[in-house]
Amino acid sequence: MKSNRRNFIKIAGLAGTGLLIGCSVKKPAKTLADMTVAYIREETAEEKYLKYAQKANEDNFPKLAIMITAISKAESIHGINHRKVLDKLKGNYPASPIGSYEVKSTIENLQEAYKAETYEYETLYPAFIKQANEENVPEAVESFTWAWQVEKQHQGYYNVGITALGTKSEITLPEKWYVCPKCGGTYAVADLKATCYFDPTPKEQFFEFK
Repeated sequence: MKSNRRNFIKIAGLAGTGLLIGCSVKKPAKTLADMTVAYIREETAEEKYLKYAQKANEDNFPKLAIMITAISKAESIHGINHRKVLDKLKGNYPASPIGSYEVKSTIENLQEAYKAETYEYETLYPAFIKQANEENVPEAVESFTWAWQVEKQHQGYYNVGITALGTKSEITLPEKWYVCPKCGGTYAVADLKATCYFDPTPKEQFFEFK
């Protein structure tokens, strides 16, 4: 007599869900692809901004250099968060994830950085968050959302830097910057609150740049 196990599975609504022992769970392919792109962008931004900070120092803009170095650290944290998600979901990523970039004059570097942050805040991360929600990957939604929120901060700070150079008022920029170790939230000293804006990490745990 043939088993009725197949019919039971069908009736129970479990067929094809990956919930049965021995069944493989389908990977969220689109979210994994998005996460790989985001990981590469964040790792590249970390290195690129460090080079931009070095150039700012060479051009005698030390306060801009501190700001850009802090932002570089935030991008590093985004990259770490994205990689953790890729590792958890067993996704693939390149061993050397640094993309191409150029170091030009400080004003050109700031303009490029502003453009990149605007794209990530307005276009890239909203699309990635939407896809991760559709594929029900909460870890990716969280990592993407943190990056999205912080890139908005970076966009604003780079705009301030561009304005400061244009008005020759770089000397008025903050001397201290802080970065949340969990989400990469980035703060000028005057913007600090008791905790990060985006997660409950207390300011005492932030990285300081001066």
